[in-house]
Amino acid sequence: FRSNWLNWDANPSIVSMDRIDIVKQVLTTIFGSVGNVFVGVERFNDSEGGTIIQGLVDIDVPANRTAALAAVASLSPEDHTTIAESAYESVLYWLGMPARFAEIDGDNENFTDHAILVDPSKGAGEQVYIQPNLSACAKNYTVLLSDGRAGSRDDKTEALTPALPGYQ
Repeated sequence: FRSNWLNWDANPSIVSMDRIDIVKQVLTTIFGSVGNVFVGVERFNDSEGGTIIQGLVDIDVPANRTAALAAVASLSPEDHTTIAESAYESVLYWLGMPARFAEIDGDNENFTDHAILVDPSKGAGEQVYIQPNLSACAKNYTVLLSDGRAGSRDDKTEALTPALPGYQ
């Protein structure tokens, strides 16, 4: 037997938490303890796609860490799980392309971080992301956390993906 299982078997503790609270706890722990990385936060939208509510920032800057933690704290479980569309929106951000599913205006917890837009004064459908300025030698990842159940509305990217630069 593995030691973790033996420890659990000797003293099982059952914790009941909502999935969103688990995600928030994990991200808060990670964002509070890591260094020498850039982090951002994207959330699922009400109807389709995802919205980047915190663009990539250097977590070693105290104000950036505070902003990233505030973005995590604002997450709520009220939206649909549009996994493919959210991943697609993330790619558009990484490439500095026009936003597709982003919610430009909205309540305080569900609008696109205006600092990552070329011209935040433009309306929806006219927004272009500022491509993150990261080292080409750095390892860059998008980490998507979800309950794993894509919603029935997650169906728009199959026709869009082949138009991405470098798609094969």
